[in-house]
Formats: sequence, C-alpha cells, structure tokens
Amino acid sequence: MVPPTEGVTAFIRPTEEVLDGLAKQIKQTGRSYSVVEMAKLCMKERERFQVVFEREKEDLFVCKEDQSVFVSREEALGQLWRGDWTAKFYQEIQEETEAPKGNYSSVAKCGFSGVLLGPPNYHGYQQALVKLHREKFSNMTLERYKSRIQMEHGEEVVSAWRETMTTVTRWIEATIEAEEVVTAEENSPAAAAAEAESKAEAAEAVTELDAAAVVEEEKSGEILVEGGSSSEPAPADDATSGELDGSADPENDGESTEEAKPEEKAESPEEVKSPEEAQPVKKFQTPQEVEQHFLKHHFKKVFRQQKKVWTSGAVNARNLSRGLLEHLKVTVEGERRHPSKMIPVICRQLSGRGAAVYKLDKKLKAGPARPRAVSEDTKLADRPQQIMNYLRENNGKKVAELWKAIQFETLSEDVQVSWTQDLHWLLNSGYAVLLDPTGILVLGKGGTPEKRVQGKTRRVSQKKEEKTQSEAKVSSKAGSKKEGQVEACEEKEAAEEVAPELVKETGGTPEVRETSSPESNQPNPDASAEIADSNDPLPKGAGLETSSLGSEGADEVESGEES
Repeated sequence: MVPPTEGVTAFIRPTEEVLDGLAKQIKQTGRSYSVVEMAKLCMKERERFQVVFEREKEDLFVCKEDQSVFVSREEALGQLWRGDWTAKFYQEIQEETEAPKGNYSSVAKCGFSGVLLGPPNYHGYQQALVKLHREKFSNMTLERYKSRIQMEHGEEVVSAWRETMTTVTRWIEATIEAEEVVTAEENSPAAAAAEAESKAEAAEAVTELDAAAVVEEEKSGEILVEGGSSSEPAPADDATSGELDGSADPENDGESTEEAKPEEKAESPEEVKSPEEAQPVKKFQTPQEVEQHFLKHHFKKVFRQQKKVWTSGAVNARNLSRGLLEHLKVTVEGERRHPSKMIPVICRQLSGRGAAVYKLDKKLKAGPARPRAVSEDTKLADRPQQIMNYLRENNGKKVAELWKAIQFETLSEDVQVSWTQDLHWLLNSGYAVLLDPTGILVLGKGGTPEKRVQGKTRRVSQKKEEKTQSEAKVSSKAGSKKEGQVEACEEKEAAEEVAPELVKETGGTPEVRETSSPESNQPNPDASAEIADSNDPLPKGAGLETSSLGSEGADEVESGEES
C-alpha cells in the first residue's frame, strides 16, 4: 500500500450544480433542512462533490486534456501512454520483422491481462514489462506487478510469442498528408466559391473585350469614310491601327496584364511541393524516443503546474497519482462518517446564494429566512393572523393538522392558493418554520421580543445568584477547615504544656503506647495496672464516692465480706 503523499492536503466540497439545486429547493418549498443531512446527501455519490488538492512547497502537474493530476514529472509523462489524446501528437504504425531466433523454453505472461511478455532471458523482456505496466497498471507499484507475472512452459507458448513478435510498433508524428490536404481544399466550400468567382470574372472580361472591339470597328469605319471624301490625308492611320492592335491604349495594357496573372496563379499549385518532400517524417523506434520528443516539444502545452487543483470526485484512478489517490480515499471515508469539513463549506455557500443558516434546538438548519418573533405592533392580515393564532395554541404539530383545522379541502381552488401563499409568506419572513422531512410547523420564536429580553435578564440574574451561593459555600468550607486546623494546633500546644508537669510529679517520662498495630489497641490488664500504680497522680480511693453502687451497695458488700 502506497502511503499518502507528504505535504499535500485534500478536502472535499460540493459541486456548484448541487449547491444551486439545494438553494433552489429551499426557496421553492420554504422548508428548513438539516445541514448535516445535506452534507451526507452530497457524499452519497462521487459525482456530487469535488476534491481539492493543495501542495505547499512544490507544484502539482495537471493535464489540460483529461484533467489528470500528478505529483512528479515522471508520473505525468506516463499519462502519454494511457490518455486518449496521444493520437493528437503521435501515430502508431506496424512494421513486419523477423521473429526472434534462439532456444527458449519458457515465456513470461501477465497475470492480469494474459499478454505474453517474452522469455526472461530475451533482451527486450524488461522493456516490454515496463511498457505494459506503465500503460495499463500504473496504479500499483512495479514490484507488486512483477509478483503477478506467470511463467508458461512449452513449445506452443514459445511459438505463439514468436508470432506476436513478427510485427513491431513504431511511432511517427501526427501530420496530415499532402494528398489529404489537396482533396480537402478542393472539396471545401471556400474553394468552390473561389472557382465560381473566377469563372464569373472571366466571362465579364470576355464581354468587355467584345464590346470594345465593336466600338473600335465602328470608329475605324467612320474615319475611312471621312478620309475618302476629303482631299487631305488622314493623319490618324497609325493611331487607329495602334488602337485596333491595342498597343497604344494603356487600359488595354492593364487588362492584358490582369489576364496574364490568373494564368500564373493557375500554374503555381503544380509547383508547390508536398510536406513529405519538403521535410521527411521522423520515425521513433522506441517509447523512450517518443517521451524525449514529447518532453522537448509538447509537455508544456499539455501540462500546467499549480499548487492548488480542483478535480471531480468521480475521477478515474488512473488519472491520479498513487499518493493522491490514497489522500482521496482517506478523506472520503472520514467525511462519510462525519462531514465536519463539508458542513462549513455548505453553510458559507448557501448563505451566499440567499438561504439563511441558523441553529434551532442546538442543530444547524438551512431555510428561507432566520426565525423571528412577531412583535405586538405588527398587524397581519386575516389569514396570516389565523395561522399565527393556531401556531401559538398548537406549536409543533404537522402542517396537515393546520389544513384540517381550517377545512382546507372544502375551500375553492382560489382560496386554497391564497392560504398556501400566506403560509409561504410567513415561512419566507421567518415568523414560522416548516421542518423537513417531518413536516412539523413551529413558531419562529416563542413570545414577543420584550418577553424574550425579560427572560434573558432573569436567566442572567439567576446565574449570578447561583454563582454567589457557590462562592459562599466554598468560603464557608474553607473557614471551617481553618477553624479545625486552629483547634488542632491549640490542643497540641496544650498537650505539650501538660507533659512536663506530669514528668515532674511522677519523676520519670510517661510511657507512650504504639497505636500503629492492631495488637497494641487491645486492652492489657497487667499493663494498665502498672500504669495505674506508677503514673496515676490521684491517691488511692479517690473517686469511689462517684461510684454507681452508692451507699446501699457498699453496705451490702461489707455484709457479704463479714458472712
């Protein structure tokens, strides 16, 4: 598995057509839709969203022909063999050659397509392997593709491979031959129109020449008649002869030159040489030669470099780099679980298209208008006022209940249209909200604005009181804790003061009992007697008058001793 390309971020946004459709649906129905549900609806089909790839440091390579996106120049160059636009630049030709000679026992076969690649010890095996991988299986690594190569043994397989090698593929630049150019020019409408114009011009020139010859003949006849009647010789014989010949008339000179030019033009196409004779067609023997020629002459025309690229969510996997394809898979899976990145885009785009985005019951909604309350000064018409009165009493019921309350079915069509128009006006004004898909109709805001303000101030005051009470409780707890610490310190000081007095009276140090172990907490009569005898500061018999037996009990004890 190829990891996602580092330094590239991918995020998803709905297409412009989907956003326009959502905004149109909100305006037409007047309903309020959940933004989360709209985002999930956009993620159901790949045609409904776009993928945006952005790279910080380096550029991405985008093909202008099929909108494919690649990370490196080498991956973009491989699209030359996979794209449908290769025929615009290069044409394949098949040439017959001799079959390879040698003794071969096995032939490598593609595990996916079944194409025979050749024996592993054949000198063109690696070239055929890399070519097939680049053309058809570039979405996987070369090592993984090599692991799916199968080896076939037998003379039949070897002979079948030899037959495929009798024809070799070569490439030439995609150029139009000279014969196709001539036939296209002859059959084109522009050539037909030019031919018709030339014929019309030739006919006009013939008629003009005939008219000029008739006029000249008439003039010459008049001159001869006048010369025979007079005694003086006609001096214009040379001039008339010159006019008849057309050598002395400058206009005739111009016409003759114009007539000569079309003849020269008619001869010029025969002298033009075909492109093949002017420049020989270059033939490429290997794919490497084609790639080098493409890099030098056509790469910048076909590919553009940019840091941010938009592409369709339904893009073909072959038109993406493997690292970008992994980015797309991860992003789509995350957005389908929870569209956290698409929700802000939908909110922003719907707001720009005239829809309102707001929160209702702590959930994002998109509707025709923001909910608001009807103030006391606002006066409504009869039908809108009846709808508002019904909502105040039956807030949160379906719109079908409203139509039952007003007996919608018994009304005429014009009246029904008026009721629906008034309801749409309330929805578009924000005084009422119609939720989708439940069809529940609720008020825009509960109560008038003044009451809402009072309720807000009341809530603020309650929060302040709760805060002060909590602070008082904390302070009281802290004070009681401090008092307990003070009392403990006083008791400790008192005990320290009493201890030296006890030492002085007893003449020794008091024994301290260990209370850490449970055995030390059990009473020991011998030890208690010793402590009582040695450390008791009181005289013997002290405190017997406070005994619970009393005087009568003492007498009974004495009598019992005597008996």
